[in-house]
Amino acid sequence: MSRVQDWRGGFRPARSAGISVFTLLAAVLIAGCASAPSAPEHRSAPAAHQPLSGPQQSVLENARLAAAQDNWTRAAELLRPLHEQRPDSALVASRLGWVMQQQGDTASARVLYQKAVEQDPTEALAVNNLALLMREEGRFRAARDLLQAAIDRGADDPRLHYNLAVLSEIYLLDYPAALRHYRRYRQLAGAESEAVAGWIRDLERRAD
Repeated sequence: MSRVQDWRGGFRPARSAGISVFTLLAAVLIAGCASAPSAPEHRSAPAAHQPLSGPQQSVLENARLAAAQDNWTRAAELLRPLHEQRPDSALVASRLGWVMQQQGDTASARVLYQKAVEQDPTEALAVNNLALLMREEGRFRAARDLLQAAIDRGADDPRLHYNLAVLSEIYLLDYPAALRHYRRYRQLAGAESEAVAGWIRDLERRAD
């Protein structure tokens, strides 16, 4: 499995003998390795915030390319001044948080993720990775609530549904919720996964 290839973050269960654990990875792609996107990621900014300018988008893209090469120092050098210019941008805050986390500065990453979520509760990278930090602290319900809040606010993102399904199944033993979110993940992802299909069948058997 390749390491960071884009800006996205989340959970992935590694199943062995029926046991699942969370691991941090760049993108939730079940059937194979992530590949770097050919174009920068664009998101709709909250209405109260101005979108990034063309030059700012270029800086963000250069930082993404540096991160794709595991050049975290260069990515941070690009993103810190951009974050100072645009402290209102959840997109920039979440990307800088991801870079800080890869450099081992989890405290700074957490602050940036929290800021990003406050600015845009649907910012998937920040929501996913902040939920992961909560999971690592044993705050399973808080992680669930964070993921669910993003979905409730309109972030119908396959990664959020996938991560919430795993959290519900493995840590909260909420099988109906897990089944619901695995199914929605498959609808949104548009790709078949034998692993996820098997987990769905297993949950359906439990529900019978």
